[in-house]
Amino acid sequence: MLLLAASVITIFKNVTGINSPVISETIPPKGIPTAGHVAIGLNFRINSEGISFVLPDCDATAWQDNIFIHLYTNGVRNNSAEDFTNLDFNLNEEVNKTSKEKVGNSCHIYKSFGNFQVKSAAIGQYSTPGGRCCDITWSRFYILDSGLAKK
Repeated sequence: MLLLAASVITIFKNVTGINSPVISETIPPKGIPTAGHVAIGLNFRINSEGISFVLPDCDATAWQDNIFIHLYTNGVRNNSAEDFTNLDFNLNEEVNKTSKEKVGNSCHIYKSFGNFQVKSAAIGQYSTPGGRCCDITWSRFYILDSGLAKK
């Protein structure tokens, strides 16, 4: 049996005057085979200033694995923990916090990158079966500094 997971990525300029492009992607629930447009799933938008998640029905059941966000300020992606800032979190815990914003049937969760000069970012989900790190559920790497993309 072949299981193919796909997502849709959209890149657009932020209309608020921020020079950093915004990348938008929708990730299908774990175990849902897809081979094209993802109609529903966990949507996120990321740029050099932060990341926002839109969770359908405010239900994180399909996204139980921890989310990792690794921020790179020099644009270089290395596997050494000293080379990135780690913003890992659990989506279920975020949904239960009052810092989320409910819009219609969805919850919007925003994570600011603060004063970091973010050049690139890795994002995804992982689990720790038997306490062993890490089984990656899905992952993406984005170059958020347009100067790096031209090199």
